[in-house]
Amino acid sequence: MILPVTYFLLRSGASPEIVLCVNIIPWVIAIPIRLVLLYRYCKFPILSYIKKVILLGAAIAILCFFIPYITHTFFINDAGWREFLAVGFVSFTTSVIIIFTIGIPKSIRLQIIGKMREYFKF
Repeated sequence: MILPVTYFLLRSGASPEIVLCVNIIPWVIAIPIRLVLLYRYCKFPILSYIKKVILLGAAIAILCFFIPYITHTFFINDAGWREFLAVGFVSFTTSVIIIFTIGIPKSIRLQIIGKMREYFKF
Protein backbone atom coordinates (compact mmCIF):
# COMPACT_ATOMS: atom_id res chain seq x y z
CA MET A 1 0.00 0.00 0.00
CA ILE A 2 2.86 2.40 0.75
CA LEU A 3 4.65 1.93 -2.56
CA PRO A 4 1.71 2.97 -4.80
CA VAL A 5 0.96 5.99 -2.61
CA THR A 6 4.64 7.01 -2.66
CA TYR A 7 4.81 6.64 -6.43
CA PHE A 8 1.60 8.64 -6.93
CA LEU A 9 2.70 11.45 -4.62
CA LEU A 10 6.18 11.75 -6.13
CA ARG A 11 4.77 11.56 -9.66
CA SER A 12 2.28 14.33 -8.88
CA GLY A 13 5.10 16.61 -7.69
CA ALA A 14 4.95 16.27 -3.90
CA SER A 15 8.16 16.96 -2.02
CA PRO A 16 9.98 14.02 -0.38
CA GLU A 17 9.23 15.45 3.07
CA ILE A 18 5.48 15.28 2.40
CA VAL A 19 5.82 11.73 1.06
CA LEU A 20 7.68 10.70 4.22
CA CYS A 21 5.01 12.22 6.45
CA VAL A 22 2.25 10.47 4.52
CA ASN A 23 4.14 7.16 4.74
CA ILE A 24 4.42 7.43 8.51
CA ILE A 25 0.64 7.40 8.93
CA PRO A 26 0.12 3.66 8.14
CA TRP A 27 2.95 2.73 10.52
CA VAL A 28 1.39 4.74 13.34
CA ILE A 29 -1.96 3.05 12.73
CA ALA A 30 -0.43 -0.44 12.42
CA ILE A 31 1.45 -0.43 15.74
CA PRO A 32 -1.63 -0.38 18.04
CA ILE A 33 -3.41 -2.93 15.87
CA ARG A 34 -0.42 -5.30 16.01
CA LEU A 35 -0.10 -4.85 19.77
CA VAL A 36 -3.77 -5.67 20.32
CA LEU A 37 -3.48 -8.77 18.14
CA LEU A 38 -0.31 -9.87 19.93
CA TYR A 39 -2.00 -9.47 23.30
CA ARG A 40 -5.13 -11.26 22.17
CA TYR A 41 -3.35 -14.30 20.75
CA CYS A 42 -0.11 -14.51 22.78
CA LYS A 43 -0.82 -12.48 25.95
CA PHE A 44 2.04 -10.19 24.96
CA PRO A 45 2.84 -7.57 27.68
CA ILE A 46 1.82 -4.39 25.86
CA LEU A 47 2.73 -1.85 28.57
CA SER A 48 6.19 -3.34 29.01
CA TYR A 49 6.71 -3.18 25.23
CA ILE A 50 5.56 0.44 25.10
CA LYS A 51 7.93 1.44 27.94
CA LYS A 52 10.96 -0.58 26.84
CA VAL A 53 10.70 -0.08 23.09
CA ILE A 54 8.53 2.82 22.00
CA LEU A 55 9.18 5.35 24.79
CA LEU A 56 12.86 4.45 25.07
CA GLY A 57 13.27 4.68 21.29
CA ALA A 58 11.51 8.04 21.24
CA ALA A 59 13.75 9.38 24.02
CA ILE A 60 16.88 8.18 22.23
CA ALA A 61 15.69 9.67 18.93
CA ILE A 62 14.97 13.03 20.53
CA LEU A 63 18.39 13.17 22.22
CA CYS A 64 20.17 11.99 19.07
CA PHE A 65 18.43 14.77 17.13
CA PHE A 66 18.84 17.75 19.43
CA ILE A 67 22.52 17.42 20.31
CA PRO A 68 23.71 17.46 16.66
CA TYR A 69 21.13 20.16 15.91
CA ILE A 70 22.77 22.41 18.51
CA THR A 71 26.09 21.82 16.75
CA HIS A 72 24.43 22.71 13.44
CA THR A 73 23.24 26.05 14.84
CA PHE A 74 26.85 27.09 15.52
CA PHE A 75 27.56 26.84 11.77
CA ILE A 76 24.48 28.76 10.63
CA ASN A 77 26.46 31.04 8.28
CA ASP A 78 29.01 28.45 7.16
CA ALA A 79 27.26 25.60 5.34
CA GLY A 80 30.35 23.83 4.04
CA TRP A 81 32.60 20.87 4.69
CA ARG A 82 33.45 22.00 8.22
CA GLU A 83 29.79 21.97 9.21
CA PHE A 84 29.23 18.63 7.50
CA LEU A 85 32.19 17.01 9.26
CA ALA A 86 31.45 18.58 12.64
CA VAL A 87 27.76 17.68 12.64
CA GLY A 88 28.53 14.20 11.30
CA PHE A 89 31.15 13.57 13.98
CA VAL A 90 28.93 14.91 16.79
CA SER A 91 25.96 12.95 15.47
CA PHE A 92 27.89 9.68 15.30
CA THR A 93 29.56 10.16 18.67
CA THR A 94 26.44 11.16 20.55
CA SER A 95 24.41 8.39 18.94
CA VAL A 96 26.93 5.76 20.01
CA ILE A 97 27.16 7.13 23.55
CA ILE A 98 23.40 7.57 24.01
CA ILE A 99 22.51 4.18 22.58
CA PHE A 100 25.22 2.47 24.63
CA THR A 101 24.25 4.15 27.90
CA ILE A 102 20.47 4.42 27.58
CA GLY A 103 19.40 2.01 24.85
CA ILE A 104 21.25 -1.14 25.87
CA PRO A 105 20.39 -3.00 29.09
CA LYS A 106 23.13 -3.17 31.72
CA SER A 107 23.69 -6.92 31.38
CA ILE A 108 24.32 -6.65 27.64
CA ARG A 109 26.46 -3.54 28.18
CA LEU A 110 28.68 -5.52 30.57
CA GLN A 111 28.98 -8.32 28.01
CA ILE A 112 30.06 -5.82 25.35
CA ILE A 113 32.64 -4.28 27.68
CA GLY A 114 33.94 -7.76 28.56
CA LYS A 115 34.31 -8.71 24.89
CA MET A 116 36.08 -5.42 24.16
CA ARG A 117 38.49 -6.03 27.05
CA GLU A 118 39.23 -9.53 25.70
CA TYR A 119 39.74 -8.22 22.21
CA PHE A 120 41.93 -5.26 23.17
CA LYS A 121 43.61 -7.07 26.13
CA PHE A 122 42.81 -4.44 28.79
